[in-house]
Amino acid sequence: MAGLEQPDDPTRLAAAVGSRVSIEQKRDSAGTPVVALTGELDLSSADSLRATIDSIVATGPNKIIFELSALAFMDSSGLAVLLTTAQQIATVEIANPSDIVRRVIELTGLSSTLRMTP
Repeated sequence: MAGLEQPDDPTRLAAAVGSRVSIEQKRDSAGTPVVALTGELDLSSADSLRATIDSIVATGPNKIIFELSALAFMDSSGLAVLLTTAQQIATVEIANPSDIVRRVIELTGLSSTLRMTP
């Protein structure tokens, strides 16, 4: 994603949750929190994502970006975490959603709440 800081940036935090999802936290060049997910987001990994989001929400951002190009699967638990985040932060952007994630968001009618780019 354009504008992201380099991998050796100290503001970056990566966490592996089992073998199902990898959660990487960083900030873009404007200082906006970016959470990149890789793998599968489901009931077994939603709590770890929720904990990451809670720590970000505590800092009071107006916007958060979820980079989901490498997310291969998301069930209703993952969708619930994204929706809860949208209730806590003014702007939630879903950047580069994988085809499956885009389809889930569109079929559930949540594309106005969870703004996808591109």
